[in-house]
Amino acid sequence: MINLFVDTSYKTLFVALLKDNNLIDKIQIMSEFNFSETMIPTLNKILCDNNLKAADINKIFAIVGPGSFTGIRIGLTAAKTLAYVLNIPIVALSSLEFMATTTCNTDYIIPFIDARHNMVFGGVYDKDGNPLIPDSYCFLDKLVSSLNGSYTFVTFDEKIVDNFVIPKYDVCKIVMRHINDSGENCHRIKPNYLKKTEAEEKLNDTRV
Repeated sequence: MINLFVDTSYKTLFVALLKDNNLIDKIQIMSEFNFSETMIPTLNKILCDNNLKAADINKIFAIVGPGSFTGIRIGLTAAKTLAYVLNIPIVALSSLEFMATTTCNTDYIIPFIDARHNMVFGGVYDKDGNPLIPDSYCFLDKLVSSLNGSYTFVTFDEKIVDNFVIPKYDVCKIVMRHINDSGENCHRIKPNYLKKTEAEEKLNDTRV
């Protein structure tokens, strides 16, 4: 059983291959502004490096958001195209849940992504990666206000808070948590932006 993992939702392009539930290879590239140029070559490289073909993939695990609107579209389009051609399912995963695989010695893990205008895409997870407060588009203070215990912010956006850790992804942890998910037909998989795009917001803004 070969599983492919794809994430282009945030600051990095992250691609991994797992065989029989064991990680066999991964590639993580700081590639925020050129996902469109690096996505397909990276997929080709990881398959070739492991003497595999696209046809060997049995299931795809894809991050669907929240995060960069453009980044999500690029990674998800590649995943959906592969799934369509190979007729295999996609398991949709949260970018914040992936960030919450970072090992932290606190009661709670708060992964977040800067959504601008003092807002974030964020959620609250326990040490085992279980969601306690659903992923939301909100003020960061809202995620913290109801917590009773210690917590760690996990983010690449160092300008938002002083005490934080950079995400150290554990792809095995998130894939094994969802390994028995049946997945969905590629046509049913949609990005989870958590908010409208700026163009959509302006379109609906009566002041414009």
